[in-house]
Amino acid sequence: MTTSKYYVFKLLTSIIVVFIFFALCNGNILSQTISYSVGTGNFARLKDEKIFFQPGMFSDVAGVRVDAYYSRPYGIKELEKGSFMVIYPVNSHRLGFSYGSTGNKLFSENELSLIHMFPLKSYLFLTNEFNWLSVSITGFDRMSDFSVTEGIYFMWNNINAGLRVVNIASSGTANSRTGTNRSVQYLLGYKPSMRVATNFAVISESGFPAAWVLSTNLMVYSNFALLIEVGEKPSVYSIGAELQRANYIFTYHLKQHQDLGSTSQIGISYSFSR
Repeated sequence: MTTSKYYVFKLLTSIIVVFIFFALCNGNILSQTISYSVGTGNFARLKDEKIFFQPGMFSDVAGVRVDAYYSRPYGIKELEKGSFMVIYPVNSHRLGFSYGSTGNKLFSENELSLIHMFPLKSYLFLTNEFNWLSVSITGFDRMSDFSVTEGIYFMWNNINAGLRVVNIASSGTANSRTGTNRSVQYLLGYKPSMRVATNFAVISESGFPAAWVLSTNLMVYSNFALLIEVGEKPSVYSIGAELQRANYIFTYHLKQHQDLGSTSQIGISYSFSR
């Protein structure tokens, strides 16, 4: 890991720790209006996981929201990840910015994204994503790539659905997996009650078997939710929890791979009132 990248990871980790400490100490005196609730997921994590990420979900964000996320997959330091995302509402539109960093000295990946979501109807949303990716591998020249991703998202009563074409346009040699892959994502969700929401997502990427994930969110209390995910190719499952305190939401996921072991994922979200 380069010196600058090392400090980026440490900074992200420190921000999460400081946020948690500040929230626990000051949660009782914060009185801003909460513009979102538990069970929505940490947006920075959802973007990093890629399969569930649908910017159309930002339609529920009423104020500026900041999400931070950190994980060390399977306990391997060389795969350490850190990211954050900022979402800003402008009338009925949503603007987003994210930065993610993965890897160490031997391999590192840095990604910047600009996201724009706008409604065509009250139930139909289009999304534009502009991404820049830089990949460094010891012994090879640095690779970079600018790409465009387009999506459409539908919400009607208790049903939601999404279609997302990733890297529909790409200008370089770097990409999140092999350098040139493009993928299509499908999402179908159903919310049978105010306390339960289920989403099923499929990602089909050129050169890889299609992967799927099934997720269920259960609101146990008004400020506490449990999240369960199972998936195939690769075979993984995870259980997580979200806790809301004042304007903060803390997220923890324990993700298990059948061969590689477990991964802890932690995140924090903060919502600013208007």
